[in-house]
Amino acid sequence: MAIRNTKKVTSLEDMSSLEGKPSLPEGYEEISDDIVGYWEPKVHRVIHVIPQFAKMFDNKIDPKKPSILIFCKLVDSAILVQKDELRVEGKPGDLIGIWGKADLRKLMNVANRDVFIYENGSQDIGKPEPMILYSVNCKSKTGDRLELVEDRRDKSRGCETWWHKEGGEAKTNNGRTVETDDDFPL
Repeated sequence: MAIRNTKKVTSLEDMSSLEGKPSLPEGYEEISDDIVGYWEPKVHRVIHVIPQFAKMFDNKIDPKKPSILIFCKLVDSAILVQKDELRVEGKPGDLIGIWGKADLRKLMNVANRDVFIYENGSQDIGKPEPMILYSVNCKSKTGDRLELVEDRRDKSRGCETWWHKEGGEAKTNNGRTVETDDDFPL
């Protein structure tokens, strides 16, 4: 059994100790970027969120293609889907994931703004499956630029995405900017 140091932090010396887990001042909670679940329009048609940031990964079905996950704070409760297809209720303030489809590039410039999103039809683009269209609604047409905080791609590195076409800057896992001319050829 592990012994935890839970002594009350009373001085700078106590706070600089490298032993044990420090006691935090009252009211502080650990911050996490773990998500409660994912928005799936076929499960919950309209979602009311505040986009926060994005991460890029290799696609699980085809690792040579990239996937973008947009992390959002829920404004209104919503039914979400977890990895195992389990449905859960997300509550206001919960961090959720929205997979960044091409038509959701509209979220690039509305970070930190209340946004209503819903599926709004499809468009034939000459591929086996049509492109799903989304309606993105915000009181202000512009907000902060959505930041890509992590790029975990391996096999799909070098593939251009809508993120790059919209002028988004990618960062590596350690936070350094990726040089888009070399790593993301047109």
